[in-house]
Amino acid sequence: MLGSETKTFDLTGNNTLTGLRDAINGAGFGVNASILTTPSGNYLSVSATASGATTLRVIEDPLGTPKDLLTGTNQG
Repeated sequence: MLGSETKTFDLTGNNTLTGLRDAINGAGFGVNASILTTPSGNYLSVSATASGATTLRVIEDPLGTPKDLLTGTNQG
């Protein structure tokens, strides 16, 4: 979810961090995704391409049961 607009994409067959980054960047969602590599691991960084954008919600829903992937404890 970006702002109040829901955007959907499918990672079937490319369910990797690189696949997620590429799907986000190729979908025209108004955000830019990049992979940050640190000594403790790789992380996805998502930033808005337009000023004033403040809401981003990432949901995994492979079986029809939505799960928020961003929470107060893992949002960087």
